[in-house]
Amino acid sequence: MDLKKLRYLEAIYRLKNYTKAAEELYISQPSLSNAIHALEKELGVVLINRARQPLRFTAEGERFMWHVYRILECVHEAEEDIAEMSARRSRSLFLIWPSITANDYILPKIYTDFHKQHPGYNVVVQDATIQSTMTRLLSEEVDLALVNLPDNQDLNAFSYIPVMESSVWVMLPRNHPLQDQPSISFQMLHDQTLLTFQRGSLIRKKIEESCEKANITPKIISVNQMDVAKKLVQQGYGITFITMDNIKASPYEQDLILRPLDQPIVFQKGFLLKRGRQPSPGANKLIKFVQETVEALQ
Repeated sequence: MDLKKLRYLEAIYRLKNYTKAAEELYISQPSLSNAIHALEKELGVVLINRARQPLRFTAEGERFMWHVYRILECVHEAEEDIAEMSARRSRSLFLIWPSITANDYILPKIYTDFHKQHPGYNVVVQDATIQSTMTRLLSEEVDLALVNLPDNQDLNAFSYIPVMESSVWVMLPRNHPLQDQPSISFQMLHDQTLLTFQRGSLIRKKIEESCEKANITPKIISVNQMDVAKKLVQQGYGITFITMDNIKASPYEQDLILRPLDQPIVFQKGFLLKRGRQPSPGANKLIKFVQETVEALQ
């Protein structure tokens, strides 16, 4: 059933006049008449008693109009709902910012300073593994992602916008036996409990590779939040790893010691987006905001 014919019929029912209905609909009167005849043929009933003036609808026509108004109302509600959703989507930036990448300094500034500077945009931050991130970028479910750039992934389908370079340091509790070492080797960590991120994270992968290269098998415990890892280190449950950008952004507690690795683990951090997809104006504003925030932090 053609929705257009239902709208034609509603105009005739409301105006009780073919000529006025045709003028309102911006079509010719013969075209309107042919459309209504086709609808009646489709339904197998006569909807309008054309012998009477003003026009009168038959009993079947009156009953059918009850359904027509319900259909048109549902269509109107659906159109409004989708239009509102589209408007919200156009003002929203869907950003993947993994918790293992998130900077304690920059992310809160997105919720505060960025929103103050650009109140028309709503940034929706989500967490995901690198594999899930790549899948969601390709399907355009999200606009962009800030990640530690993986070195073992095929990134030909993506564009990369650099933001910062960051190295990994070791965080120890005060009075730890290794605190007097100017730098830490992985051989020194053979009997340590390592508190680090979940499997699948790039930092975890690099740490496991370094342990294997050093021919050690320390106990590794997954901790997804840096604040939790810091507290466990303070309480003597193990040692953890932290990136230099997090060190600069969030001063660490007096009872924690930081030491560099003697074989540095260095990450490139930046935005990934689907290759060929032009960033929206809002996405460009967000990228520039993060880059400027990082520059101020250096």
